[in-house]
Amino acid sequence: EEIGLLQPDLIMLDIGLPGPDGLLLCQRLRREPQLSLVPVLIFSGRHDDESFLGSIQAGASSFLLKPVEKEVLLNRIEELLER
Repeated sequence: EEIGLLQPDLIMLDIGLPGPDGLLLCQRLRREPQLSLVPVLIFSGRHDDESFLGSIQAGASSFLLKPVEKEVLLNRIEELLER
C-alpha cells in the first residue's frame, strides 16, 4: 500500500489509533513483503497483559507503555534500528 512507497526504517503505532487500531495495522504490515522485516514499535496506555501479548501476536518488534520517557524511547528506537 502507500506506506510501502515510503520504505520506512521503523514504524511506530499506537494500539488506540482510531479506525483500524495499531494491532490490526501491524498485522497488515507484516503481510506486506516489502514491510515484513521493518521493525514495528507499538505503544499503549493500557497497562494489561493483553495489550502486550496482542502486540507480540500481531508481529510487533517491541512494545512500550505510555507515557514513555524520552531517553527510553530513543534507546528503544536505536536498538530496533541496529537489529
